[in-house]
Amino acid sequence: MSRKSAVFVFGLLLAAGAAWAQSITGSVIGVVRDPSGAVVTGAEVRLTNNGTGVTQRTTTDDAGTYRFLLLPAGVYRIESRRPGVQDVPPRRAHCRG
Repeated sequence: MSRKSAVFVFGLLLAAGAAWAQSITGSVIGVVRDPSGAVVTGAEVRLTNNGTGVTQRTTTDDAGTYRFLLLPAGVYRIESRRPGVQDVPPRRAHCRG
């Protein structure tokens, strides 16, 4: 095998290894609103992976938005709370990579 061919094959193997190492992730992004439709700022949002039981937490921003990024694919339970504001019923989210 010539040196040029060996470098080409090595490059293909590196590309194949990089493709194999990629993981499938997704995101859950939303807005918390109260029953009147107003956004809820500063609410704690909990996201629990139904398959693993792992829970992550974040707080809504000034627009009531929450973001959970780079999540493994799966089914999640979303809950939010803020003292003085009626709790939002838990919801299910499907995260597909």
